[in-house]
Amino acid sequence: MQFSKYLEFPETDFRQHYRGTTNGSLMHGKGMLVLRGGKIYPGTFVKNVISEYESDLAIEEKHWALQKEMKKMQEMQLLAQMK
Repeated sequence: MQFSKYLEFPETDFRQHYRGTTNGSLMHGKGMLVLRGGKIYPGTFVKNVISEYESDLAIEEKHWALQKEMKKMQEMQLLAQMK
């Protein structure tokens, strides 16, 4: 059964929120996904996948993970400098 919902993702996720139809906790049907960087992806989702932007979202997810890793490394360098 599909419902119109607002899903908010945890801080550790590259996605910020989704508004649209769902099937349980899956983005499924017409909706709009907003990423943490501000990019918006509207369209029809099938089990959390929006086929017309699938490769773009994979790149965004990798970019987000890389940014997090770089920030972690910078923090570690700062801590090492403080010793």
